[in-house]
Amino acid sequence: MDESVAKNDNSFRSRLSSPSRSNGRAGPRLPRRILIILVAWSMAVYSPIWYSHHQIQKGEVLSEDDLAFRPPSSSFVRSKWSTTSQNPSPVGETGPDRLGLKFLLKNVSNAKDVSPQESQKNQTTSTNQSSIFLSLEELTLNPPEGTLRCPSQYMIPIYDRVVLQKNNSFEERRIPRRIHVSFNQRCVPDELAYSIQKWKDALPDHSFYFHDDDAVDRLLQQPYWDMKFPELYRVMQCVKYKGAMKIDVWRILIVYLFGGLYTDIDVTPGPWFNTSTIHSNDTFFTLSDADDRPSQWLFAMSPRHPIAEFTMDEIQRRLLKMKNIAKPRVVHITGPQALKAGRNKFEHLKKQGLHGYDTMDTTKVSKIDTPHYIQSRMDETVEFQGSNMTVRNKTEQLSGILHWPDQVKQSKTINYEGMSCQDYLAMLEQPKS
Repeated sequence: MDESVAKNDNSFRSRLSSPSRSNGRAGPRLPRRILIILVAWSMAVYSPIWYSHHQIQKGEVLSEDDLAFRPPSSSFVRSKWSTTSQNPSPVGETGPDRLGLKFLLKNVSNAKDVSPQESQKNQTTSTNQSSIFLSLEELTLNPPEGTLRCPSQYMIPIYDRVVLQKNNSFEERRIPRRIHVSFNQRCVPDELAYSIQKWKDALPDHSFYFHDDDAVDRLLQQPYWDMKFPELYRVMQCVKYKGAMKIDVWRILIVYLFGGLYTDIDVTPGPWFNTSTIHSNDTFFTLSDADDRPSQWLFAMSPRHPIAEFTMDEIQRRLLKMKNIAKPRVVHITGPQALKAGRNKFEHLKKQGLHGYDTMDTTKVSKIDTPHYIQSRMDETVEFQGSNMTVRNKTEQLSGILHWPDQVKQSKTINYEGMSCQDYLAMLEQPKS
């Protein structure tokens, strides 16, 4: 145990074990464990900042981190947003324990009236509760370097890159130094591999995590979402376009859970995008798209950011209200309009001066400067197998992945034509005779 923590621990216990000096009498002492629990309970109940509208869903399992820093929901307002994750980088992801509840809870299991066996059991339970979801390494399952064989000479294998960060060599930053990119497989067209390498070169101090379709599914199937977003699995049944809409949901969830920078695989950093572009105090970073919305194709957040949570709430609401699941308005339902709504809600609460929102810095780069920060080569003309075509067409031929408007046009969801999401769910949930 850290020496300073040990001193606090011992002084705290000594105060608890000291007899009452009221009127010079030593009154009866309660067991330490009960007394500590009562102190923690009183702090939670009588602090309006902490306990305002706090509702725990039935059956939800909370770790110590959840108790000390519970992420917000539509019915909960708290004092500080958590920047912790279950797979944190060593720098700049842990906020202060404002109420000291984590310290009190740890002292419950370490108190003298708890047997060593019970203490060990409590620690094991805590570890299990905090391991509700997989780590990034368990999600991506990065293969050993050099083991992938691609089916075409025009495709390049992609591997993760984990950068170990030492506290004395990196400035602390609230947004973790990690990049998330997704594609259907780890063998990517050479033009996209070029984009990935550009990001690795531009941000050499960032870890890089590549998420193929299996990794995306592993994240979406985590039981944690049943507790955090109870309607998510239900409304996702209305998603009939597994490419664009599914990835729209995934990109918010991966950044919500682990934090970092998400970028589309066909986006490359411009000359102005470097290791100092995202500031140390930023909790949210985005560019602007052509309609002055937060760029969904590139954004960065600290873990458990309220913008990500508000965006997921908005996506679930919009999916449920979808009028025709065969012809979804992707941009408005799961795309940049949903991210814009989530950010607008955050800015509204921030302007109201609610504590916790007012201390969170965000950066939004004007759309005028966007070309200096990011670039795309998808419309450039290249030679491929004796023909001239755009990079986009070459990528589609090699990977079989279509741009989302083409997915909608070629989809076979005609059986659901004109059916709303609510009607479709009602049909699925209708009792079988």
